[in-house]
Amino acid sequence: MFKKLILLICFIQLLSIYPQAKTIHVFVSLCDNQFQGIVPVPKKLGNGKDPSNNLYWGAAYGVKSYFHRIAKDWKLVKKITSSNDDVLERVLFKHKYKSIFLLADAYDGEQIKSCTRNFLKASNHQSPEIVTYNKQKLSFGGDANLLAYIGHDGLMDFSLNIDYQKNIKKEKDVIILACYSQHFFLLK
Repeated sequence: MFKKLILLICFIQLLSIYPQAKTIHVFVSLCDNQFQGIVPVPKKLGNGKDPSNNLYWGAAYGVKSYFHRIAKDWKLVKKITSSNDDVLERVLFKHKYKSIFLLADAYDGEQIKSCTRNFLKASNHQSPEIVTYNKQKLSFGGDANLLAYIGHDGLMDFSLNIDYQKNIKKEKDVIILACYSQHFFLLK
C-alpha cells in the first residue's frame, strides 16, 4: 500500500512539472482581391494564392510574419504539409517560456468557404487534429484550447449549411478578426 501511495505522489508531482500543453489553432483565409467581396488592396497583398506576400500572412503584420519576426516570445518550430489541399501553408509556433503551441493554416483565398466551414466546425468541437512535435502529441482543430479566424467575413457574401453537434457541454473559446463579424458569426 505504501509503495502505491509513493508512486501516486510521484505521478502527481510529475504532472505538475510537465503540465499539458495549451494549443491555439488559427485559420487564416488569405486576402483575395479576385474571389472575395473586399475593398481591393494592392495586387501583391491581395493575391490569395501567394502566402509569402499576402496581407494576412506574409506581409509585415500578417500572422506568419508577426509570430516569426516580430513577436519575441514565439519561435517557429515546424513547417507542416497539410492533408487539406485548400491550405497553402501550415506552420507550428511554440511559446519560448510556456508550454503553448500555435498552429496556423493559410487557406487559399479562393477557398474562403472551406476555411470558414472548418473554423466553425472546430468551434463546435468537431474535426480534431493531432500534430506531433518532438514526440509530443498536440491537439488542434476541434480539440484546441483556443481557435481564431482571421480574414474577410465571407458570411457577408455566402451562407454555409453545417451540421453542428447539439449537446456540447463545454463552450469553446474563439477569436474572430473579420469585418462586422459579430452579426454574422453569432449563433442565434
